[in-house]
Parts: sequence; structure tokens; C-alpha cells
Amino acid sequence: MTPATTCDENAFLPLVGRAVPGVLQVLIDPDHSSTVDGTLGHMPSATATEHLIARYVRSWQEGDLSALRACLADEIRFDWGIETYTDPDVFVAASASGIEWRDVVMLAAMYGANDASIIYEGVNVTDGVRVRTAEYLVLEGGVIREAVVVFSEFGDAD
Repeated sequence: MTPATTCDENAFLPLVGRAVPGVLQVLIDPDHSSTVDGTLGHMPSATATEHLIARYVRSWQEGDLSALRACLADEIRFDWGIETYTDPDVFVAASASGIEWRDVVMLAAMYGANDASIIYEGVNVTDGVRVRTAEYLVLEGGVIREAVVVFSEFGDAD
């Protein structure tokens, strides 16, 4: 991994609600290579995972719930600690009424052929509390099948 570079993704939208526009910082894998095996054909790559996670994040950013749904498998297991979602349509509906964050920044990201880990933080617009979130995402068939999400509130942003 190389140091973070900045790319304009109209901010990073956390999985709890819509973010206020800003700048997304992403750690970039320098090789962005994919594995090709002559007998198995094109295998999943870290680059494909990175693109899927970017679409997943962007769908929150833009409030595009159909794009969000397209990133998810038909059977999911999203463990949010306080709630676990197994129906992607229920997850998308719950997401539509999430909290709004501001000053969201990606702190770290790692992409594998079939999984990803992202860590980000932002400020809850309603109460001004800074929240840090870590997600471990498992992919299958080019969509997200599982997620384990951990939240930590750590005081007022001001």
C-alpha cells in the first residue's frame, strides 16, 4: 500500500446514512493487478474489489438506493452489532432513513480478491458526535455478501 491520495468522490458516505459532500481519501494498491489463470479464466482481483466498494460507497453518497442494492448479494449477512440484516431489501430500506454525517474521511482501506476492510470517521450532524467505523466486507460473485461493522463514538467534534 502507498500513502493516501485524494480523489474527489463527492465525499464518502458511511453505511449509516447520507454524508455531506467533501473529499474521500483512499489508500491505493500500487500494482492494481488481477490474476489470470489459463485453466480457470479471469479470477477476482483487488482492483475489482476496490471498484465494487467504490460503487457501494458512492451509492450512499448519492442516495442511489437502487445502485446500493445492485452491490449486494440476494442473500446477505450484515452484522451491525446491534442488528443483523439478512435481507438486502430490508437493509436498503433501513439505510434510506439513516443519520446524516459530515466531515467524513477514509482513514484506511485494504482490498483483496474477495474481501475488503475500510475504516472511516465522520461527525453525526444531529448531535455533533464524532463516530469511527470499521467494516470488513466479504464478496461473492462480484457483489457484497457479508459485512461486519463496528462503530465507536468518541466525543464532540468541536
